[in-house]
Amino acid sequence: KRRDGGFWRGPTAAMPHAARATAELFWRLSARTHTGGFGRALGLTLPADGGAVELRKLGATETVVAVDAPAWLCDASGVSPAGVIAIFDEVSSYVGAALWDPRCRPGISVNLSAVMSDRAAAAIGPGARLVVTSRKQRLGRTLGFIDVSVALEEAGRSELLLRGRHTKFMPGTGLRPELLSAPGPWRPLLLRAAHAYLDRMPVVPSARAPPSCFADVFPSPTAGEYVLSAAHANPLGAFHGGAAVILAAHAADRHGAASGADGRRRRGGPRPAHPPPG
Repeated sequence: KRRDGGFWRGPTAAMPHAARATAELFWRLSARTHTGGFGRALGLTLPADGGAVELRKLGATETVVAVDAPAWLCDASGVSPAGVIAIFDEVSSYVGAALWDPRCRPGISVNLSAVMSDRAAAAIGPGARLVVTSRKQRLGRTLGFIDVSVALEEAGRSELLLRGRHTKFMPGTGLRPELLSAPGPWRPLLLRAAHAYLDRMPVVPSARAPPSCFADVFPSPTAGEYVLSAAHANPLGAFHGGAAVILAAHAADRHGAASGADGRRRRGGPRPAHPPPG
């Protein structure tokens, strides 16, 4: 085990790069698979695959990841709070739950909640650098609880924008658990084999060309209908929790506008966001 107190301790410590290899595994798969690529739309693609995600810290109880705010989640009034929640959903799953779990299980979102002020949302425009910090509170055999904060990084300063909580159901299977849960030196070797396999797979074009507007991500033939596809799934093929959050918030906005109420995404002062289970 390392003695610096700040970085990964545990089964992946046998090789210094093993924690990073674990953290990068899902995003490397996401950049190459046609099964599900909603993370690509969120800008969650590694630099080697044409993106701008930066892994800054991989700790035993805390991780720090930096990502650029996607243009399609921003408008004249700032960023969509639901979009920020969607980003921390995936970050805390892949560079959080999957990293800390012995079987690399990213889990299934049971609840995503956050508080974000109007002023904070208005401060974020396309390309703004967001720093997502995930902190493990508890990660057990069936449930996991992760606290998340998102900060805006600009001109050498960091401003806290959002605090949230991600509750996960941890089912019995993960990403080939019979391989990645191997003890001792085997896990780093198997991670190397997994990455070598991904090296032979081409990166899909959408990983390098993110969408520019909401309609590119969620085609809507009618006011209350959306066309869903593999583009709204995670790399394992299930509907992405972040996509569910964004759609729920967008539907609520449309309903508010249609009913004559104030249909803006954000009103004065902080407000809690409790999207449906993802």
